[in-house]
Amino acid sequence: MILCHLIARGNVQGVNYRSFVRQQALALGVKGYVKNLPDGSVEIVAEVESKEALERFKAAVSRKAKDWGPHVAELSVVREAENTGPAYASFEVAR
Repeated sequence: MILCHLIARGNVQGVNYRSFVRQQALALGVKGYVKNLPDGSVEIVAEVESKEALERFKAAVSRKAKDWGPHVAELSVVREAENTGPAYASFEVAR
């Protein structure tokens, strides 16, 4: 298992980005959470089975808006580490 802490910056608050991230996580079997941060960015904690799964998830949540909605200008990895066992049972939108 891999546990990864990500920060998304750009137009990511007030545009349903957290719901979008949750949908992608559920579709890809990712566990963890997503939440807004006070500085206007969004924190994502993702628990995945493999590096390949993590790369698929990161690509899925790096959405670029065309005319409206979320626009991720930057998705940075704060921390990525091997995890000995499951830390999360599902993927949630945290408050």
